[in-house]
Amino acid sequence: MKAVYDEAANLSSSLEDFVIAKVIHTQGSTPQKPGASLLVKQDGSTVGTLGGGCVEGDIWFAAKEALREKSGPSYKRYYLNEDIAARDGLVCGGTMYFYIEPIIGEDPKRETSVMISNAYAGEKNMSVATVVSSDRLEIGSQLLIEDTGTCSGTLGDTELDTEIVPTALSLMAMGKTRRFITATNDEIFIEGYTAPASIILVGGGHVNLQVANLAHTLGYRVMITD
Repeated sequence: MKAVYDEAANLSSSLEDFVIAKVIHTQGSTPQKPGASLLVKQDGSTVGTLGGGCVEGDIWFAAKEALREKSGPSYKRYYLNEDIAARDGLVCGGTMYFYIEPIIGEDPKRETSVMISNAYAGEKNMSVATVVSSDRLEIGSQLLIEDTGTCSGTLGDTELDTEIVPTALSLMAMGKTRRFITATNDEIFIEGYTAPASIILVGGGHVNLQVANLAHTLGYRVMITD
């Protein structure tokens, strides 16, 4: 979600607190898939989406509470079953898992947001592995992997850090995600970041103006030669 991390980088430059909530895993029919992200600012405004509806509203409220209480990261699960459908109108029928990460004060993860924004802008590819659920590792621990294989940070287990790297390298070129479950039931979410696909338009006339608008909406980087 390029717009989410571009805004996160902007907010980080002014040390404004914010929360990024993201879909970690889904089962069945759901309105969004893993990697979908929502940034919530202190004033309640948002960038991105988790699929809309009352689940997104509930995550928004949890994010606002995290900002108010200056709390740490959390993990939530929602069953979009018939009970919720009867109460709240959700009819997808699947299950969604969310990771909610507040960025408060001088959190070093502000620099990670800047690095991700730069990756989307065409600088070096990278992946970020995050502990999102565990009984033995600290929730929110991160390992950053560059396209050269250089790593920084830790998940709290050096053997796990080494095990994660090949998967992280395989994801970054296409900007994919992977949910990784260890033998000790630690849940790690790995995200690859790269620049969006580019489209080069030859000619700057009225037809390519519309093509450029459509390509931009679809997330392409647009270049025009005329």
